[in-house]
Amino acid sequence: MEIKINNKSLDVTLENEKTLGDVIHGLDHWLESSGYSITGIEKDGQAIFPAAEPDESWKEAPLRGINTLNFIVLSQSERYAESLYSIYQFLTLLQKGIKADNKKLIEELKLELPHVVKNIDSYLGGGQGYGSTLQKLVESSGLLDGELKAPVNKLVDYSENLTTIISSRLAEIVNPVTEMKSTAVVMKKLLPKLAEVSVLLQTGRDREAMNLIIEFAEVSDKLIRLHKILDDQGRSNLLEEKIQNRSFEDFYSDFNKELRELEEAFHSRDSVLIGDLLEYEIAPKVEELTKYIDEFEESKKGNR
Repeated sequence: MEIKINNKSLDVTLENEKTLGDVIHGLDHWLESSGYSITGIEKDGQAIFPAAEPDESWKEAPLRGINTLNFIVLSQSERYAESLYSIYQFLTLLQKGIKADNKKLIEELKLELPHVVKNIDSYLGGGQGYGSTLQKLVESSGLLDGELKAPVNKLVDYSENLTTIISSRLAEIVNPVTEMKSTAVVMKKLLPKLAEVSVLLQTGRDREAMNLIIEFAEVSDKLIRLHKILDDQGRSNLLEEKIQNRSFEDFYSDFNKELRELEEAFHSRDSVLIGDLLEYEIAPKVEELTKYIDEFEESKKGNR
């Protein structure tokens, strides 16, 4: 029996496996340890997973008589992109259905709504409450009752904002190196502005100060996502790359602690501590981080 991964033959020797389930169990464990997961299975050219019916009795099928097993697998970033794109499609169709008053399309989308509401926060992260906000806007729009009301315009606007966010996340997966470079440029531009935060607080301009800190936190989160994507795609060696003689994870762990201290100092309006953290702890680390990204870029160019 020939075993394939994404239609490419795999050099593997079966030992005590007797059923399809035995093969899947061993292969799934091996793939998971490598950062991949099975999303489809074909037996002699016929799809058996995912199946239309939830019954998994096919796992008990004996291996005798099977010529080829092909496993469709995706990496973590590929599965992430697939999940994001499915929500992107839902939202764009929702906008189309509302604008065209297409009741049939809206009825079909209502079936997918619970899945989107439940999962969108885990896909986008950040604890923003995207799902709960989307649910509330759907309810107030009359969409669930079949009679659209004036608040439906707010639902359309919010769904368009979400598709913009998702488009940005998909770009991170498709062009992570380019996105990392542009994000580093943004972070460099933010650095001198952060030095003004304590002054803004002292002069009662709290909102401006908070907006700067929020923007900085968002840029930092994006760099973390990009580094994970690069590693998942095999384009970044975490064991070799160092920042201040430490791994990226260790460096960023310390950096995040200081960002949390900055947030606490902001809420307590301790402008002195905010100034000290920004000048002596955070600013030097930002400089090291952007230097690391520049060097990472150069090393990638040299390897092309």
